[in-house]
Amino acid sequence: MTLNLTELEAVVADMQKVLIDSSFLDFRQLDEFNGIMALQTANGIKNIRFSASLRLSRIHFTKSRPPAAKGPTGYAFEGKMFRELKEMRLKEIKTAFGDRVVIIRFSNDSYDRKLIFECSGHHPNLFLTDEHEEVIGLLVPSHSKKRLLKIGRRYTKPLAREKAITEAFRFAPGSGKGDLSARIEAAYKELEAKEASALKAVEVRNGLAELLERIKRTNQQLREQGQDVQSALEHAAKVELALRAVLEGQPNAVEQGEKILEAERAKKVERPKARHRRFETRSGLPILVAADEQDNQVLLFETAKDDDLWFQVESGAGAHVILQNARKDLPFEELLDAALLAVFFSKEHESREAPVLCTHKRNIRLDQKGRQPGAIRLLRTQTFKIRPDPVRMKRLLSSEKGARA
Repeated sequence: MTLNLTELEAVVADMQKVLIDSSFLDFRQLDEFNGIMALQTANGIKNIRFSASLRLSRIHFTKSRPPAAKGPTGYAFEGKMFRELKEMRLKEIKTAFGDRVVIIRFSNDSYDRKLIFECSGHHPNLFLTDEHEEVIGLLVPSHSKKRLLKIGRRYTKPLAREKAITEAFRFAPGSGKGDLSARIEAAYKELEAKEASALKAVEVRNGLAELLERIKRTNQQLREQGQDVQSALEHAAKVELALRAVLEGQPNAVEQGEKILEAERAKKVERPKARHRRFETRSGLPILVAADEQDNQVLLFETAKDDDLWFQVESGAGAHVILQNARKDLPFEELLDAALLAVFFSKEHESREAPVLCTHKRNIRLDQKGRQPGAIRLLRTQTFKIRPDPVRMKRLLSSEKGARA
């Protein structure tokens, strides 16, 4: 459920009453889709919640404060907001284009900045633009196929709706406690709790299904070795019963399934051994290349440090590559070495030109919703287009160290 145009206009009308000429104080991200902006008004500090979560996008006042900073958060947009809006005043807030778009204009003595919040369509987002309406920051990387919404590009409005839609107002007085924003916030908290519960059920269901398959494979191996499988069969029956309960939506089934998975994780298991291949740039910086899919995870989430640079072909069909000890002033030649290895150890190695993704390890998250085991999400990235370089490749391959990391 996203805020419809009628509801958005009501929220903006409330904000117009108290926010005009307020001063920007801070903006903090709660995660990659949500943030809170603090403004100093004549009547105290007001906090605004922005959410660009799919199906849950909205803007409203909130009593929650921006979280206190404890060092760098890794969110580039957060820093951009603070640098660009510091000491600016809010001069205008309005809905725009007859659509679910809110424009907030800030100004100082020299120039304007605009926040453009799109609460519409399949790609909700928050954009920061300059006085020429060029995008200088965005909360979520844009995946729109019809509009080019990237840093350095001029902002373009959403495509017009094909049909006019009559939208009911769902947060009228009496629909909950408090003012309009309080009623909206309470409704979305309930929706977020339901979505989190549904995601947890999916996570437990998938975990139990994978565990059951592992137990069955172990049973088969024990049978082939002529060993007793009775305890393993009982364990499989217990897991299968828990899985069926989750699928049927029985009360407390998710909690019981989670306990089984936690007990399984608590068992002493042998950690996968790192089997990375190690190469060197011309200046001697180590480049680690994963040996296979399992080693991809070990390299990325156990060996790599936050400031190391990660590379992989854009298609994902290749090894993870880590350039260690990466400095801020690293020459492009060093990056090119790592990118070439990412192409060489991929299914793109015969391509005339292959796009390679690059980002710091701190910008990578394990994708809990991913369909494939080990799927990752990138908070930010840049792309290099790499062409074959046989001479450089020969030098890199000859730099491989005999012992693997």
